[in-house]
Amino acid sequence: GRLEKVTEHVIDAVGSYDLIIIDSLAKLVPMNVTTQEVGENSIGLFARQVKHFEAKLKPRLAISQTALVVINQARAGMGMYAPSKPQGGFAWEHAIDIRVKLSKKTALEKQVEGVKRRVGHEVEVAVEKSRLTQPYIKSSFKLFY
Repeated sequence: GRLEKVTEHVIDAVGSYDLIIIDSLAKLVPMNVTTQEVGENSIGLFARQVKHFEAKLKPRLAISQTALVVINQARAGMGMYAPSKPQGGFAWEHAIDIRVKLSKKTALEKQVEGVKRRVGHEVEVAVEKSRLTQPYIKSSFKLFY
């Protein structure tokens, strides 16, 4: 999707819905990137546009009863000691109130007709940032599929 189109729809929808979910932040591409020639410089464009979106969105969210959930994926770091980082960079880190990281842990298996089958995973939830409650707490749950 195009970043500008999605962000304008979200801004217009604030107050009309209780919950808005953007999935996935990494797939939103600024229009300039899709219309540029290969090799043209667009460094920092995504972060600048997200900052502009956040500046327009935050006041509207503050007076509405709408919650916004933005889903992003973490990309594995390059090299043994490099940390993973979210795709699309860290443009939202300063703006968000709660950042939660979900990590897949142990596979859940069950005997089905004499064959061991994977039936789910244990998922760890870590609150990495919170302006609303205590940060740095962890929990887990079982996800069956």
